[in-house]
Amino acid sequence: MAMPADQLPVGEGLLPDGSWGMFYVSRPEMIRLRDNGPQEKYEDARFLEEAVRDPDAIFLGLRRPNQDDALCYSVFLTCDPEEDDEDYKKPPRYGLAFLAFVRVANMGCVIFDWEWREEDPDLPGHPNNWRRDFGERLWSRP
Repeated sequence: MAMPADQLPVGEGLLPDGSWGMFYVSRPEMIRLRDNGPQEKYEDARFLEEAVRDPDAIFLGLRRPNQDDALCYSVFLTCDPEEDDEDYKKPPRYGLAFLAFVRVANMGCVIFDWEWREEDPDLPGHPNNWRRDFGERLWSRP
């Protein structure tokens, strides 16, 4: 299937049913973030691939208007992909989970937002208040 011109590939990621699928991010949104910021959010896009490829949990339903079918991929990141020195590879932010918000489209999954949240102290890779903020947990790391 051809990739739409307004999407940038993030890479293959884990789907809630355990299969693999392609994930994308909006090209216009990335250009807007690059040109107008916030710069930190633009730079944090480098973590999207790990979030969808190796999540700690996948949630359904964002408990936001019109996002009952949206997914949230949550992960405690293991390293910064831009860190070249193997001796210094470490998690980019301790105590925080990285979340990628996804909608399923015909051509694959589209990441429409991402953010950092405080991590649940009892469940690594899960954001605090995940039971309140999401409809249900579809998948979690064994």
